Amino acid sequence: MARKLQWYRHLCNALSALTENPPKGLILLDTLVMQPRQLSLFPRSPAIMPSTIREKLITLLAEDLDFHSANSNYASHQFHSFPAKYPPQLPQKFIAALTEPGDAVLDPMMGSGTTLVEALLAKRQPIGFDTDPLAIRITKVKTTPLDKRKVLEAGNAILTKAHLLSHDQRHLLREEYRQDWDVSTAKFVEYWFDKETQSDLCVLMKEIRRISDESDTQLSSAEALVAFFELVFSAIIITKSGGVSLALDLAHTRPHRAKVIYDMKGDLLWGKEQLHQKHSRLQFISKKLRSVFDEFSDRFHRNVANLPSPEPDYLRPVIEYG
Repeated sequence: MARKLQWYRHLCNALSALTENPPKGLILLDTLVMQPRQLSLFPRSPAIMPSTIREKLITLLAEDLDFHSANSNYASHQFHSFPAKYPPQLPQKFIAALTEPGDAVLDPMMGSGTTLVEALLAKRQPIGFDTDPLAIRITKVKTTPLDKRKVLEAGNAILTKAHLLSHDQRHLLREEYRQDWDVSTAKFVEYWFDKETQSDLCVLMKEIRRISDESDTQLSSAEALVAFFELVFSAIIITKSGGVSLALDLAHTRPHRAKVIYDMKGDLLWGKEQLHQKHSRLQFISKKLRSVFDEFSDRFHRNVANLPSPEPDYLRPVIEYG
């Protein structure tokens, strides 16, 4: 019960942020089944589920909800991998049918923010909660409008300076970062990342975190830029292919480290013993390392084009941990 009350307080706090421009309605989009005693947390009112809404909902659920062939590569939906994502066309359909512009759309378990992005695109007020810190980070970046010119300038500056540092101080920086790692973190990094990759990632992160020190923009804008590039950094690691790590998959399954590793030039780094065996699944246990800087450049340029447009303050997303 304490957990439910905590969630309810989060909801009240989120709704209080909308008091200056209150939404016309609140639509809960989720697969929760509310028990009768849970409903006591909310005002008892026949308006909770009007018959017209109920009829629309029944009609929607009877329609074809298979969107596997639909194109989901728009807006910021593909910014970062996340397990068990549903197609954006699903919340899009329900939001369009059950709400009007200016209404609030709440997703109490928002994950990577698919519903909130669709609510924003439909000119609704997005409200979301989650207990996963990564989900909070992803959703905030995906729903935060940024000046595309400033993002491009900052991203290109990060890459230029990172390239220079990688020639002069890459290994020194790796050792500097290692001083802050405990034993388990050091073992984790050594297991999942090649030493050259570790150095390049350290260089990249150092330049990302310099934004807040060197930026001539407002603090909130600088923080939003740092959050954007930190998520790009995460996205080149957590991907279907395992990104720049030694993993075969870090997005949807329990990760497995590749048994045969090639460097970026195609030379074998390790796994020679596997090559001598007639392994029928050799292609599935092999991996070629990728350039950290190339992957970062590709990912950030793709995501700049899909940044959300600035919205009126009353449509600003409300995202809470809890």
